[in-house]
Amino acid sequence: MKKTVGNGGVRKAPIPVPAGQGGTLQRNVLVDIPVESGHPPGSPGVGGSIEELLVNDRAFETLSVLELLEARDAYHYHLMDKPNVVGTAIGLYLIRDTDAPRVDGEPPKEDPDQDKPARELGRSSVRRYSWPCVLVFVREWVKRSDFRTQGGQLRPDRIVPKTLYLPNGRSVPVCVVLAPPGQSVAGAARSFTWPAARLGGGFPLFTTVQGQERVATVGCLVTDGHTTYALTNRHVTGPEGQPVSSLVRGAEVEIGRSSSLQLTRRPFTDVYPDYVGRRVVLNLDAGLVELKDVRDWTSDIYGIGPLGAIADVSENNITLKLIDAHVQAHGAASGLLSGRIKALFYRFKTLGGDEHVADFLIAPEGETQTQPGDSGAVWCLVPDPGKPLPKDGPPVLPRPLALEWGGQAFIGDGQRTRLQFSLATNLSSVCKSLGLDLVHAEDTAAQPFWGAFGHYSIAAMACTRVSAKFRPFFETNLTSISFGSSVLDAKGLKDAIDKAKKAGFVPLADVPDVVWKNLPSKLHGGRDTGFRSGPEHPTHFADVDEKAGGHTLLDLSLKNQHLRPADWQKFYDDIGHHGSRERGCLPFRVWQLFEEMVLALRGNDATRFLGVAGVLAHYVGDACQPLHGSKDADGFADQSRIEQRVKRDGTTEGVKVWPGQGVHSTYEEKMVDDFAEPLVKGVTAALDGVPQVPPPGDGRAAAMAVLQLMKRSRTALTPKKIIDTYITAGGGRSKKTTSALWKACGKATIEIMADGAVVLAALWDGALHAANLGSKPLPVAPIDRAALAHLYEDDPTFARSLDLDHIAPALSGV
Repeated sequence: MKKTVGNGGVRKAPIPVPAGQGGTLQRNVLVDIPVESGHPPGSPGVGGSIEELLVNDRAFETLSVLELLEARDAYHYHLMDKPNVVGTAIGLYLIRDTDAPRVDGEPPKEDPDQDKPARELGRSSVRRYSWPCVLVFVREWVKRSDFRTQGGQLRPDRIVPKTLYLPNGRSVPVCVVLAPPGQSVAGAARSFTWPAARLGGGFPLFTTVQGQERVATVGCLVTDGHTTYALTNRHVTGPEGQPVSSLVRGAEVEIGRSSSLQLTRRPFTDVYPDYVGRRVVLNLDAGLVELKDVRDWTSDIYGIGPLGAIADVSENNITLKLIDAHVQAHGAASGLLSGRIKALFYRFKTLGGDEHVADFLIAPEGETQTQPGDSGAVWCLVPDPGKPLPKDGPPVLPRPLALEWGGQAFIGDGQRTRLQFSLATNLSSVCKSLGLDLVHAEDTAAQPFWGAFGHYSIAAMACTRVSAKFRPFFETNLTSISFGSSVLDAKGLKDAIDKAKKAGFVPLADVPDVVWKNLPSKLHGGRDTGFRSGPEHPTHFADVDEKAGGHTLLDLSLKNQHLRPADWQKFYDDIGHHGSRERGCLPFRVWQLFEEMVLALRGNDATRFLGVAGVLAHYVGDACQPLHGSKDADGFADQSRIEQRVKRDGTTEGVKVWPGQGVHSTYEEKMVDDFAEPLVKGVTAALDGVPQVPPPGDGRAAAMAVLQLMKRSRTALTPKKIIDTYITAGGGRSKKTTSALWKACGKATIEIMADGAVVLAALWDGALHAANLGSKPLPVAPIDRAALAHLYEDDPTFARSLDLDHIAPALSGV
């Protein structure tokens, strides 16, 4: 009776199996079948031996990720005990570039016992017929003939086995790869011109630990539903409260502090419960930076662009289709990086009997390779450049997949080239473990107040409502004040804003938020005097529902037509509001700007007039937003309580919470963005039905017109209704909550925005009439944007930011 032989005594036959990465076609692959059998596995055994019928002949191509991991785990000690072994992983068999392509159905022409040339990184690749395997990386390539009991250099027990055997009868092939470790060397860091107004993924991060500066990369933005964080590595952020900086216009500025939410390493089976992994530790290395001001950020990754949804990978769907997938990242040190996933669950070291593994081993592709400073970069699945994209359908957005935390240098390509591989963590595991969601595409947190287009839409529509005589001037300069209604949707407006800011210009309607509410060291033109403090902040609101002596500030102001800052100062003093930030003065800001428009027109300075008129749009937009005129601007803060929360170190801390907390940004930003299209259509349709507002004749009348607007807004939509709806819907920023807000408040929001556009047009008209221009027309040609930017960035006399205690001298007739 003839015995069944091993790998050398087989021939190859094709069987159809599913195609590789993302494919749906079938392919022929070579599988091992016994030489006695004239039939592929699973075919009838007519004419074959009886022994053949009893052999477990499942093809290698059917091996699952779980079986590969079981095999490696079963041989855990035997593999890690080999002195020549650098690391192990699972993946697809690498074929030498010098190996001739195999023809389906033909047996291999090489002698399996013959010494073979080294299989090297850089000189081998995955081919169409590559099969699942355990990859074993070795320092030296030792010939088979050297493993002999007598006359050999090494004992036979030192050889890496070609096959691993599972208890269920399955056999798992081993692919040995020559990959001697190299020294990771940092190249010259790339010099980038970082955007001035928006930060995002790919930007550099700086921290100081024990007197030494560490440099890393922002991966992407994530959120827990309340707070938005920049994701990077824990070994960069360090312990909670560590200051973290980035670069803005070449200057290093603090962007936030490290959060207590972080991950170092966890048992492999805690992260992947359905997999095996005795004494296997998964390196996660994820840290978060709690951002100071989320409005400075975009969810885009620099150099890659808008992101799609996270590539949700778990043991339920991870397959070897990921092997050789094309990925990209942007490292702060290296720039745009391209690579391919070479292996899964790479074991990079052993310590105390434990194996330490990384989810992904990513091989470099192209001249640029990762280096120190790129830690924290997020690798995204992107379309393979070698495969055609569908002609029809939406654009394919990058899908964030993995968080880089380190590198592994190998020597490849004939021992001449250093290949710097990336070690990365599954991003899905990070988000799952920390309770986070990816911020992406239209969900970007870097939106101005009043939604993605609140201020812009009011300004744009006011340009169409100003008197016919002056309308050409405003329509000609519409894109300097705002954006046209054709781009007033979440994505279109975002693209337009990004384009304008890359050109070094912020549309005037958003200058007060984007530019002036910043420290001068952080952004050129900033007016803050401290973190989120300075004279600009109180000019954006007025809590007109505050009460003193049984009367609200709004009632007293409308009753007293004289409207003096001194009256407001006394009112605030009486209720105990003594700090500048507590004493909102929005109507007086409008008074001040109205008079500046008149003076500019009388001085024939059309550039200055347009600049003031454009920024005025922002404050009128704030005035028609009910929460900007209420003491309950972000929920019922007067019902606050201290809630004890357990920190990761086991200690507790008291956190102040109150009903409705978070409503301000959810209503102003998320709801408005989620329902941008019906909102714009609704406001456009509502404009004709809004009663006209008489153009005010002076600054005091302009301030009174804005107070009346605030009264109408809070009557049409009370702050209490917004907050109660938010609480009932469960809070947060989910679509469920924004849908409830839209259903309850959408119609009224449309009405108050249309009212705001009409009032803004009346203020512009009032200033033009008050200037007594006579027959002198305004310029027809567009005003130079560089001159406008010079005003709001460099001219300290332009629309000076003044709080309530300092604004009176800037007002006439007080």
